[in-house]
Amino acid sequence: MLSDRFTAKQGQVFGINNAAFSLGEILAPGLAIAALAVGSWRLAFVPALAILAVVLAFLHRWHHQSYVVE
Repeated sequence: MLSDRFTAKQGQVFGINNAAFSLGEILAPGLAIAALAVGSWRLAFVPALAILAVVLAFLHRWHHQSYVVE
């Protein structure tokens, strides 16, 4: 999917994609431990949902085409 969308800059896009996954793998355990130290296990999902909401808002603003349901 990334190679179809970004044909001219495939190397850069795959590098950013891999860096984002690596950053998530580094930050996720620390955020989960911090949430568990403060509250119950349910609180560990709050940072993940907050990050997901920010990413979805960014992608929505970045997507310039209208949404089509077929």
